[in-house]
Amino acid sequence: MKNKFEQLLEKQIPEINFLTASGGDIKPGSILESQNKDIVIGYLPKYFKNIPPFNEENLSVIEVPYNIQLDKISGITSANGALNIMNSLGLKYDSKLNYKIDLEINEITSFKFANDLGIIDFEQAIEKLAKTNKSLFKKIKNHYLVIRVIYAGSYKVTIDIEKNEKFEADNKLEGIDFKGSAEFKKEENSVLINNNKDVPFGVICFKIKKKKLKEKDR
Repeated sequence: MKNKFEQLLEKQIPEINFLTASGGDIKPGSILESQNKDIVIGYLPKYFKNIPPFNEENLSVIEVPYNIQLDKISGITSANGALNIMNSLGLKYDSKLNYKIDLEINEITSFKFANDLGIIDFEQAIEKLAKTNKSLFKKIKNHYLVIRVIYAGSYKVTIDIEKNEKFEADNKLEGIDFKGSAEFKKEENSVLINNNKDVPFGVICFKIKKKKLKEKDR
């Protein structure tokens, strides 16, 4: 079941596929095992370099802001919903506690291939790959090609914890940390994350099926 943050975000990015565990090993060109297992089983760009229109330049990766209505994906959540959101964003926490959080997203950013390559470009390359490297095609078939990786680049989470059946500000923030290398700062009962570029929460990906790319299963 999707948490509130994911439900709100999906309304603005319907094609997004949420990662089951935030982590930094996924990048454009990665092949994921499935929509439910974010296990990287391969990396396609190294095989595409000699297949037009792909080359070193347009297989390079650039950072691009994701222009969406940030106020539409912020808000207050408690209980399991709060834990799920904190996990999605790469925050560590004490799972024994009951939290209420107020999430304020300041930036959504992403990494994608340098040029705006279309799905047809990828399909043509995969079709050529299927003819020249059948064993590789067999390995990646029915798995998922990532073409864009999405991050909460900058955000603030204000955290309350339940004590004596009431929520109060968690000014100590014990056990709260961040999994990545972004700027991490504690301020009263809030944590601030800035310049996050290694802990994504979602990807745009397509299933490799019969030399074609299929939008994610619903």
